Amino acid sequence: MNGSVDRPPVTLVAHLPYYRHAATALHRAGLLHRYLTVGARRGQEDGEPWESLYTGLSVRALGRTIARRWPPAANWLRARMVDCELLVRARDSKVLHYLLGLGEATGRVVHGRGGVVVCDTRSPHHAWSATRTADLLRRDGVTWQNPAAWNLRRFDRELARADLVVCPSEWAAATYRKCGVQSPVVGVTLGCDLDRFRPVGEPPRRLTLLFAGRRRPVKGFATLARALKLLERPVDLLVTGTPDRWTSRWVSGVPGEVRFLGEVPHRRMAEVYAASSVLVLPSYEEPFGLVVLEALASGRPVVVSDNVGAAEVLVGTEAGWVCPAGDAAALATVLEKLAVDPDALRGATASAREVAERWSWDAYGSRLLDVYEEYVLPLL
Repeated sequence: MNGSVDRPPVTLVAHLPYYRHAATALHRAGLLHRYLTVGARRGQEDGEPWESLYTGLSVRALGRTIARRWPPAANWLRARMVDCELLVRARDSKVLHYLLGLGEATGRVVHGRGGVVVCDTRSPHHAWSATRTADLLRRDGVTWQNPAAWNLRRFDRELARADLVVCPSEWAAATYRKCGVQSPVVGVTLGCDLDRFRPVGEPPRRLTLLFAGRRRPVKGFATLARALKLLERPVDLLVTGTPDRWTSRWVSGVPGEVRFLGEVPHRRMAEVYAASSVLVLPSYEEPFGLVVLEALASGRPVVVSDNVGAAEVLVGTEAGWVCPAGDAAALATVLEKLAVDPDALRGATASAREVAERWSWDAYGSRLLDVYEEYVLPLL
């Protein structure tokens, strides 16, 4: 898609690091007026109109303080503070592309002035989570923490007003359609830094699984622990982070070595992938799962649940396996195969990097621009 000076500007508002790739794509196409964000500007190209979100740092500090006592209030305060700033700085936007929850009032103003509102999401629809995910967690003895009612009503109002809802995968997009969102909903598969993550060395001789991610109950750690107890031969498990009350209980009695690596900064994750044989992500809900692409780019195959958005990159490949979410027996069957059949593991390892190379951040930018071409620009 070629940019043009007569095309209306886009204001992009997001605080997650990977949105800089969306900003770069829109800038290259001549569509980006400003990118309002928080944090360092690594990877910024010359001339990209990045601007600091003034409320960002104070929101982070304030949010941490309040979140210790009442998380719903922290979420509400974070959203309202950012929204108030956007009312001043972005109300004149012709296209407002923002992360769901950060711009209810601003989106209403932009829409009322004839602008286009694009809601970006990073989670499944809340009604889907409150039923499907909650059911799986209940079996593990975990109570699903539903967001406060006023937050859910705010999300519903934003979704109803949006001209387009963008999700990080087709799986995530499907949860919004199933829950009755009437606005167009599209999945734009994310990408990976293929320079930072690349194959280094050979996998360990003994099958070594890697579980990476926070919110372990939602990421299906209990299912993984049950699957490991079903194996005929023990395997080793690496877990990023430190043990908590849930994981300590679930890993009790798991054969093989379970090693918690402590908090691992993202810049060191390449070393962690290199120390493993295969990534296992049996999540109950995962709108995408960047660790899946990072592991593939590092030359490591993956085993994921069918509720992981990144499972779509495995379609038609031999670089990984997909199991039903919450099904420990199915997961154990795959892990047992990897433990007793080195050829299956070697074959998946050999094709992992090739699969990842189809999903660079530049390719993600192209997919996003195709969506703009089809859904956004015709509305201007």
